[in-house]
Amino acid sequence: MTELDRTAEPRQVTLRSLDAVLHQVRDGVVVLDRDRCISFANVAARQQLGMRAGDLLPAGAVPFVPPLSSEAIEVELDMAGEPFTAVILRDLTAADLDQRRLAAFARTAERAACAGSLQSTLDSLAAEVLEVTAAVTCAVIMTDLQTGALSLVGAAGHPADYLARVEEARRRGAPLRTLAAVGRRRPRVERNLRALVEDDERFASLAPIVAERGWTSLVAAPLAMREVSLGALTAFYSGPADPDEAEVAFLGAMADQAAVAVNTALLFAEAEAKAVVEERNRLARDLHDSVAQTLYSIVLQTRAAQAVAGRLDSAASAMMAERLGTVCTLAEGALADMRSAITQLRAPTSAAESGLAVAVREHAAAVAEREGIAVRVSLPEEPLLLSVPAEDELFRVIAEALTNSVRHAQATMVEIAMTGPDERDELLVTITDNGVGFDPVRGRPGHVGLASMRERAERLGGRLTVESSGQGTTIRAVVPCRRWPSRNIDRG
Repeated sequence: MTELDRTAEPRQVTLRSLDAVLHQVRDGVVVLDRDRCISFANVAARQQLGMRAGDLLPAGAVPFVPPLSSEAIEVELDMAGEPFTAVILRDLTAADLDQRRLAAFARTAERAACAGSLQSTLDSLAAEVLEVTAAVTCAVIMTDLQTGALSLVGAAGHPADYLARVEEARRRGAPLRTLAAVGRRRPRVERNLRALVEDDERFASLAPIVAERGWTSLVAAPLAMREVSLGALTAFYSGPADPDEAEVAFLGAMADQAAVAVNTALLFAEAEAKAVVEERNRLARDLHDSVAQTLYSIVLQTRAAQAVAGRLDSAASAMMAERLGTVCTLAEGALADMRSAITQLRAPTSAAESGLAVAVREHAAAVAEREGIAVRVSLPEEPLLLSVPAEDELFRVIAEALTNSVRHAQATMVEIAMTGPDERDELLVTITDNGVGFDPVRGRPGHVGLASMRERAERLGGRLTVESSGQGTTIRAVVPCRRWPSRNIDRG
């Protein structure tokens, strides 16, 4: 007899004793090893798990999946010096299960309507799914409206590198069921998951965790808000567990609640953005009523003093008139800067309320009228799929470029154009002027406008380039921006 046999013998004796004691117990009792595989199951448990009474249980061969129709209570044990887990399975009626699902849905709906953390809300939603379904893993994935990138915004029971593996499979062109659900706007069920990922090399990044976790099927339910698809809720099943029609419908309802939570988070984000706009307008009013008026008064008083000094006939009066002229020039420059700042503070109101296009057109018209130059604007007719913060960042890039054209380049004509999004989901913004130009490498000493524009573009995941010569300057900003979904999406 080997050492392994001697170690196993006491365990087998203990399990045979359990079988004798628990044979007639009405509740199901299962003993799991450290890998959560079934070492023992009494008659009631075998019935609940769909196992035949005489089935052998070779060590490590049958992973434990709690039956959906049972409530599982776990107790840690030590048998023959080895750790085990005893699971008591209490049979639930269909009415009990419906009641538990209704309670889970109600709790989720309450969280979705609150202004809490989106990640926390959707993590709780995923945990609720695992409590009242046979799923062993639940993940809520969102697609970024600008870049199309995936983000894991809620999960329970998932591997730490799950999202990275999904992104890699997507990069390889794998037909992900999660994204298919998003496109079709209805739940998708895959009942042969292991064969799917093993037979297609594009799923190479996902195949190991599917095998390791024993995932055999999945349900992917879409998240949609208004006409925009946001992502999907995906539930994974292992072993013999198989979602029925009622469970798929429940997952679809939970996905709708996830979409409500996302919508709530977006509404609060928009409210915060509008609060920022209101504060900017308040600052603009205060600056106009105080600092701007004071600067204007300084200009008037200085001009009057300069006129008086010019009528005096002495060397001192000539010097005074010259210095007053310098003060007047500085005050006029400061007044112009203040008016420009006030205009830029006020302009985002249109971006927040009416969109980027309206804000750009109104700002361009205001600058053209104030400075007496020509500003031409060419923008897409269809609204852009950009968030309010992204629109504000892009507006700031355009406003800064326009200010530089007027203030530093002494341009008489500026063209602002937006093209796209193209097939790469990129939007091109071009600002061109006929000014004196500058050296883009050296920049302008003491000015941070160009660096600020580049930082804003990079915050959006884009890039900014500058071309300049004695004939003018062209600034190009390329930022991610998704196209609107096709109007003929398969909704069958």
